[in-house]
Amino acid sequence: MVTILLGVISSTLAEIITALNKKLQNTVLKGDAAFLIVFGVSLVGAIGKEILAPGFAWVDLRNLQLLSSTFAEIFSVSQVYFIFVVEKLNLDVQPIPPVAIQQPSTTVAQDPNAAV
Repeated sequence: MVTILLGVISSTLAEIITALNKKLQNTVLKGDAAFLIVFGVSLVGAIGKEILAPGFAWVDLRNLQLLSSTFAEIFSVSQVYFIFVVEKLNLDVQPIPPVAIQQPSTTVAQDPNAAV
């Protein structure tokens, strides 16, 4: 239950950040603010869930398998919740187009003054 609540909270924060992305157009966080917030909240939530577990010992935070599993659960719940919000509100979410890679030119300019 805690995992579901943390996932919903992180996705809600992501929606708020997505709305603020328009104000972040010329910053380092341009377009990535929602992902970064969900990632951060999921990480903090995973650590918090481990700390709040019964019988917690500080050595438990070194169990990366359990910590990454909890992180993945929270992150995936937030993404599923995001999909439900997008469908329910009929939002038109466009993927960011990949950056066009310019191919080097293969034409060789000929110098009319060059010796042949």
